[in-house]
Amino acid sequence: MLARPDVVDNLDYDVNGVRVDLQFTLRNTGLTPALGAFVNMEAFPSRPNNVPAERQRICSLRVDIGIDVFPNEEQPRPIGTTISRETVDEFWRRYQSFRPMIFPYIIACVIYGSPFEGETHHTPIAFSLVRRHSDVEGRAPIGIFVDEGRVPVSNLLLVRDILHSGRAD
Repeated sequence: MLARPDVVDNLDYDVNGVRVDLQFTLRNTGLTPALGAFVNMEAFPSRPNNVPAERQRICSLRVDIGIDVFPNEEQPRPIGTTISRETVDEFWRRYQSFRPMIFPYIIACVIYGSPFEGETHHTPIAFSLVRRHSDVEGRAPIGIFVDEGRVPVSNLLLVRDILHSGRAD
């Protein structure tokens, strides 16, 4: 199962935190249907210290609702998450020199079943969310400066972390 994520909404920092809305296009590259496919996703203000442990935790979460994706079929799945204001504030308490900047890091896991084996399979994906360019001179696009206000979807880019993404099991 392949999953191609796309950013589908602007990035805002408000009283709740930072909302990240993506759409995953799930594509079954196998020979049998992927049953009950769904995506678990969590976003962090920066790359976690132990990405493999976070990836394992996110891939271990299970819900009972998903969609069946047949061989060579693509299915879009919108999903969103919030980096809570408390989590962002804690990041800034730890790394005071980064304020008002965050480096959104997203770990997602596509979870689906096999019709014959009765097993659950996982396809983990990790990536950073960066800006394409900064509108403020002297600010690097790799960080999201929340004091600049809304970052339009057209200025957001997902960069896959090939070291921490995994293959389907």
